[in-house]
Amino acid sequence: MKAIIMMGGHETKLRPLTLTQPKPLIEFANKPMLFHQIENLVKNGVKTIILSISFNIDLLQEELSKYAKKIGIEIICSEECKLSKTGGCLLQLSKYFTNNEIFYLLNSDIICDFPLNDMLAFHISHNKEGTIGVTRIIEENEYQIINYNKFSGKVISFGFMNKDCCMINSGIYIFNSSIFGRIKSQRDCIEKDIFKEMIKVDNLYAFKISGFWMKVVNPKDYIKGVNKYLEFLEKNNSSLLYGGSNVIGNVLVDSSATVENNCSIGPNVVIGAGVTIQYGSRLKNCTILKNTIIKKNSLVNDCIIGRNCTVGCWSRIDKNCVIGDNVNIKDELYLNGACIFPHKSISTDIPEPNIIM
Repeated sequence: MKAIIMMGGHETKLRPLTLTQPKPLIEFANKPMLFHQIENLVKNGVKTIILSISFNIDLLQEELSKYAKKIGIEIICSEECKLSKTGGCLLQLSKYFTNNEIFYLLNSDIICDFPLNDMLAFHISHNKEGTIGVTRIIEENEYQIINYNKFSGKVISFGFMNKDCCMINSGIYIFNSSIFGRIKSQRDCIEKDIFKEMIKVDNLYAFKISGFWMKVVNPKDYIKGVNKYLEFLEKNNSSLLYGGSNVIGNVLVDSSATVENNCSIGPNVVIGAGVTIQYGSRLKNCTILKNTIIKKNSLVNDCIIGRNCTVGCWSRIDKNCVIGDNVNIKDELYLNGACIFPHKSISTDIPEPNIIM
């Protein structure tokens, strides 16, 4: 079986992390987000994955060729036409498929429990052209709501959030290859043009994703998504979580990281490969990426700290700070809501939210 992962977008909303690394390769719970998707696809029988890429294709291709060889699958990197919308990007990939072939389609910024096998069984059972994964949201947002028959799954229409319907597009689909014949132009949009035509002839069905789901667009989404993922691990694979008397709640620590004595870690903390957390530090609701050092008696809360950074002794990094790669923060500083671009040295407090470029 084959799958397509759509990788479009300028990656600006997750800056400064994306200034030094493509978004799909940024680690999420100590693994690139893209690898979470690929591994779940492979578990469900996918042997060939086609990536529709709009930026950084050379860098991604180099990294993914090694990864594909390691896990024994084929990964094809296809560069999107810059003028194409989602339908046009999909049409460009039709050459990789035969008639009457079923395939998965995923958006690259989605993290969830990926119930792909159950979704495939549902798709085969209704014997129509497309299945769209839907998930429940509570808060109002910009997403369109999907109205569908709760018994058969048949999609009726797309609309806007109301008290009776709060199911949105999850960014996970299964299609028959016949969908390529519906795309008439490079400017066609899957959601606005193709789905509209499929609904008219009762060819689009909805599959409810009941587990956790998160679309990771910006740093707040990232932190919230990590929290949901750690909760998922607690319920389904708690042996992967870090334990100890200094741990509060769900914590994930790479085996090569070092956590010194008298630290307090958690809840909702991820510590990456080669990271050192020195004596007496306090971490909560944060991710510390590869090879970073948090020096003695520091506090990191509600933050993402990039690769190869140093946080000085007795520092406080707080309230949605996002620190790019290779940043050096001196001792005894307070950072509140700071967004710091890569390769900076910080020697004064940042008491109010600010961007340091």
